[in-house]
Amino acid sequence: MLFRFGREKKISVNYLYALEGAIHDHDWRDITPHRKQELRDLWVQLRTEIAEH
Repeated sequence: MLFRFGREKKISVNYLYALEGAIHDHDWRDITPHRKQELRDLWVQLRTEIAEH
């Protein structure tokens, strides 16, 4: 998603939460704070990598 829409800055970290919930078949609001932080860190890393290219 970031590859396709990242440059347009339309992707929020909430998309990652929703994707995580869908993959693991649970509500995104049930994701632990620790896992949410991991996903936010991943989101920042991916956006940085895409911006460099």
